Amino acid sequence: MHLAEFLALMCAGLFAGAAVYINLAEHPARMGRDTRVALEVWGPSYARATRMQAPLALVALACGAVAWWLGAGVSWLVAGLLIGAVVPFTLAVMMVVPAETPVASPRVPAALLIVAKPVSEETHVAAFVRF
Repeated sequence: MHLAEFLALMCAGLFAGAAVYINLAEHPARMGRDTRVALEVWGPSYARATRMQAPLALVALACGAVAWWLGAGVSWLVAGLLIGAVVPFTLAVMMVVPAETPVASPRVPAALLIVAKPVSEETHVAAFVRF
């Protein structure tokens, strides 16, 4: 196994693990609180997850492409492109919700938090399948 394959697999695995944790533990716990508390916690949590998961996806993309270039097979390139697609998807779809969510306002409906979860799940399930 080349170093590029190992790094691609490691980054994809870390991304998938973080996605599982967010969807099975963190978000359900947040939704169990009232809207004000959930919104206060969601903003910083979302920012931290983005700073962690975007680089993992980009490194997995780069390493998958390098592995393919070194002769590991086209599946490495395809998997790298698929996990790398998470980044533009997040910028185009996921960033809309946080940009429109006034985190400090107690009047924000809980529906904004509920809307963010299914879209986030789409990204995370797709990343897990790629892993």
